[in-house]
Amino acid sequence: MELQGFYHVGIVVSSLEKAVSFYRDILGLEMIVGPTDAFEGEEISQGLGVPDTRLRVAYLKSEANVIQLMEFESPKSPVDAPLPLHSFTTTHFGFYVKDLEQTKQELESKGIEFFSPINIVPDSLTTVINARKWVIFRDPDGVIIELVERV
Repeated sequence: MELQGFYHVGIVVSSLEKAVSFYRDILGLEMIVGPTDAFEGEEISQGLGVPDTRLRVAYLKSEANVIQLMEFESPKSPVDAPLPLHSFTTTHFGFYVKDLEQTKQELESKGIEFFSPINIVPDSLTTVINARKWVIFRDPDGVIIELVERV
């Protein structure tokens, strides 16, 4: 088996319009598809492993990275709050930024609340992960997003 590259990150959201507004208008990602009309029927339900699926999607991108936003109109989510970061299956994703201090200030001016001040990557990891500083926050549905300044 040979994986040929990363395709996308899929995020289940409570409101496609609210999520699109955040990822497009706050984070500046480019809309490439959607929001779509609802997809439903046996094929989509079976493909996703979720009976009685009815969902809409939107795709946005930042350079070569794509985010798929999915709003399930049915069935409704069995949880009504985001899981803590240390929970199994909780995930996060990160974006490189040119100037982390400036980006953080800009997002704070738009109402984004960060978990902490900017953190420093330990020297032992800096060259391995090509990063020197990082900070995290949540999107409107609680998805964790990391911002990283490159070495």
